[in-house]
Amino acid sequence: MIAQKAVYYSMMLDCFSDLVRANRIGCDNDLPREVHDNVLALLTELRADLQDYLAFESRALCETDPELREDLAWQLRRRQRGIDSYWYEISPFSLGGWHRVGRDGCFVNPVTGCRGQLGDDMLFLPIPKERLCGLPSLLPAIVKESCLGFASEIVFYRVKQAPARLNGRPQSLDLDAEIPW
Repeated sequence: MIAQKAVYYSMMLDCFSDLVRANRIGCDNDLPREVHDNVLALLTELRADLQDYLAFESRALCETDPELREDLAWQLRRRQRGIDSYWYEISPFSLGGWHRVGRDGCFVNPVTGCRGQLGDDMLFLPIPKERLCGLPSLLPAIVKESCLGFASEIVFYRVKQAPARLNGRPQSLDLDAEIPW
């Protein structure tokens, strides 16, 4: 990513953040507010990474020591690859976020308000577009300009219990035992 493109994306993400923030004011319950907050957090994080990249690139260009400049160029390339991974991420961003449920597996479906029981697998619940308070009208523009992907879903998961052999004290290590392979 070149500096001009990073500046463009940074300004664009700032504008989209302002639009999403203004749209959040009209939300009438917690679910769309949380979705708006999740989108704002993503856009803010990406913008902060771009600002950090630009500051680092400026520092690298101002360096006069050739050895340090070469090291900074290598670090700059690493940062560039990290930022590029956002734009080419294949899996879409879940608007509703990821929610950990307790050990009992019970959760409240934020769309219907009903209690549910989570099995062993994750649960992906779709969020109806009419529950997002105007955000669906902003998302196509964000997707078109930034190439980010969004999925209108909320994810529930729980941490699986470790096997009994792993709980408690660590198993003793027998240095003279035969290697199993």
